[in-house]
Amino acid sequence: MDNNNSNKENRSMYLYTALIFVVALFLILIAFFSQTNVSKLGKRADEFATSAPAVTASPSPNSEELAKLANMASELDAENASLKTQLAVYDNLLSVNAYLAGGNISDAETIFLTIDEASLTDNQRILYEEIKNKINEGKEQ
Repeated sequence: MDNNNSNKENRSMYLYTALIFVVALFLILIAFFSQTNVSKLGKRADEFATSAPAVTASPSPNSEELAKLANMASELDAENASLKTQLAVYDNLLSVNAYLAGGNISDAETIFLTIDEASLTDNQRILYEEIKNKINEGKEQ
């Protein structure tokens, strides 16, 4: 009986050893395939992380367009200067008119003499003549 019992123990020992060996092989295979998947996923993640957005090159304007823009800029500067001088003349005419309405003829005449009659537009000339008449009437009184 001792021999039969020993034989059963040896067989169970072989079974446990075989089971442990099979489980170890199974774990090694799982680790191998999961490692290749992890490296594939890692490379895939690197692709997403390092891909920079595509830079779209805007078409550069050609020399004709640049020349047109330069001419337009100089025209606008000239128009701006013209409008500023007209605005200054209107400001002077309005301040002279305000002094005349307040009865201060000497200050009105001082500002009136700074206005260049030759550079006036038609509408400005009408206001200029009316102010000139008011100043002359004020001097006569």
